Amino acid sequence: MSKPSLDTKTIFSSLPTALLVLTPDLTIVAATDYYYELTFSEPSDLVGRNIAEVFPENPVTAKAKGINNMRESFDYVLRHGASHTIPVQRYDIKLPPNHKGKYMERWWRITNSPVFNAKGELLYVVHATEDVSQIVDTLIEAQNIIAKKRS
Repeated sequence: MSKPSLDTKTIFSSLPTALLVLTPDLTIVAATDYYYELTFSEPSDLVGRNIAEVFPENPVTAKAKGINNMRESFDYVLRHGASHTIPVQRYDIKLPPNHKGKYMERWWRITNSPVFNAKGELLYVVHATEDVSQIVDTLIEAQNIIAKKRS
């Protein structure tokens, strides 16, 4: 009995994980279906475009410095050839057009990891995101309860 061929494209797109694959110049070349779902996007919205171009920072919360933190993380990966994690990062997601330019508050745990070929040349950066908004919301709620009890 022969082994079935490994269909990495189907496996990758089906993972219940939010992943982007970027070239070293940060152009998006692939994403998991779950990533598209979390970001209200489709392949035609992302593939072939720079990550900073397709995910604009919420102008209301720009002080969260999401773009700067992301750039620093990507710079680290490109400079050192090693993974870099941002433990908790606020980066709001722009809602679909029928929501008239509004954003949804979101908190992420982000890991950017290099992928090298056999010669050690950087081929891709995998941008793995985990939506930790529910955890952050619970912590903020707990802090508010504690603050009210103290006052």
